Amino acid sequence: MRKTAMLLLLIGATIISAKEVLPKGRSSRVQQRSRATYDRTITDRKNYNTYDHFGLVTGLLDTRTTPIITALQWRNLSIDSDDQDITSNSILAPHFMVGTPGEKYFSVYYGITPAKRTPSGAEELSTIKHDFGVSWISQAEDESFRFGFDFDGAAGRVEESTSESTRNYYHLDNLEVMMGTVIHEIATLTFSGGLSARYDSLDHENRSNANPMRDAFFDIEFPRVSTVLEIKDNLSPYKGSFGLTYARSNFVYSARNDASSGSFIPLDNTIQTEIRPDKIDDADALVTDSLTAHLKSIWGLYLDTFGGERLFSPAVELGITHASKRRMVPGSDNYPFSYNGEISGYDWRETSFSAGTGFSIHLTPALDLFSEYQFSTLNLDLTGEELQHDVDDNDGYHRFNTGFSLGIHNMSGTDFSQDNRLYIDFSFLLKQENSLNRSWYSSDFGSYITDARTESQRFRYAPWEEYQTEVRTRNIATGLRGHFNDGRMELHANAAFLEQVFSTPGEDDETTSGIALNMDLIFNIPTNE
Repeated sequence: MRKTAMLLLLIGATIISAKEVLPKGRSSRVQQRSRATYDRTITDRKNYNTYDHFGLVTGLLDTRTTPIITALQWRNLSIDSDDQDITSNSILAPHFMVGTPGEKYFSVYYGITPAKRTPSGAEELSTIKHDFGVSWISQAEDESFRFGFDFDGAAGRVEESTSESTRNYYHLDNLEVMMGTVIHEIATLTFSGGLSARYDSLDHENRSNANPMRDAFFDIEFPRVSTVLEIKDNLSPYKGSFGLTYARSNFVYSARNDASSGSFIPLDNTIQTEIRPDKIDDADALVTDSLTAHLKSIWGLYLDTFGGERLFSPAVELGITHASKRRMVPGSDNYPFSYNGEISGYDWRETSFSAGTGFSIHLTPALDLFSEYQFSTLNLDLTGEELQHDVDDNDGYHRFNTGFSLGIHNMSGTDFSQDNRLYIDFSFLLKQENSLNRSWYSSDFGSYITDARTESQRFRYAPWEEYQTEVRTRNIATGLRGHFNDGRMELHANAAFLEQVFSTPGEDDETTSGIALNMDLIFNIPTNE
């Protein structure tokens, strides 16, 4: 289960394109900037806005410059691992955005993703996922106040190839309202509040029995409140942002693993069956309180080198997330927010810290270079006295990313008009991370492909198992970016060649590799056409 979940999270970080035009769900937006090209995360000046860094749609007011924007996006993924294969094709159309640059925008999108997973020696799983969403953003003429509303959802069905077992899932990826105000000529403060929810249920072939197999869960994140401070000075190359988010998650789960007797083997250290023997299907509820803080800054220095002044941009980032988890006795109907008290002795804490630095430099008129390094830690503290498990401290994790962008149109000997630009992009990534840390992201592509079986969520109750696994990623990506007719049409095409290795003490390493292909066609339509 752990390897499957991690594999699918890898996919989520891989198939997102270098130019998402419209919103795609707040939780997944954090991952949108881990693009198929794995290009720079803190050293790209264009990404210093509240949309690219924090997923707030009001940031699109700072980046969209034409009244009508529409896009067609296509993704193809092929993944091979030691125990399964995954293939998917995704088409997102229409992506449509209309409004007045700098004042207001309305956007709507729809996407469809057929996917197939073939485990070794097991039944093939297939699904068709539908994504949809709308958003509205506006701001005052003097830019002193801005407002945004965002809704993103998804629905689909997972089917087994040789049985009648299916899973239905319905996601509210994001429902959020945000307001921003200028507190200084160089500083904007944005407040947001919202929620997300996910329902997933097994529909088994033995559902006609008196005690059919059962596996259903509901996870809701509410409340979720954020504050983002953004600093931009048009008279200097400095940009920076600081975000603070608090969220509470409620998870309820019901499972039955014996279609004939209806008996349920309790999850590891799940004791609610002793408290409520008449409700043996309902596992312990989980309540999580989390607080996240993130800081990113970039500067600019003009260096007289390589035959002229070159912009050198150093950047730094700091981040910390603290999450505390408690087990609760489910209420009579096993609904979130309604519990019969806390189960003492089964709580734990997860704390993650990261620090990164990097730079980019406009080395020549045709060549941009970037390089980034990040160090992170993750600590798991089993504070509950009933959780007697050995947890070894880790030594931290490293992420290194470097690459370049070559502007062919600026190279000597090329014949391009001033209205057309063509770039070759290349990047190389090395990354270490903890399997448990990756599981914090809840809405990546693939996380909806839950096995059509019972006890699918057992892993949530044993964080020490995830914590023992280290994940190492290598990725080489290259692609083309074209801007034609003075930016009225954009073409983004890239390919990513990736490998991921899962290492758990006492077990053989498991390796995953694959190729992701991505293409976006974007039209920016001015009002006079």
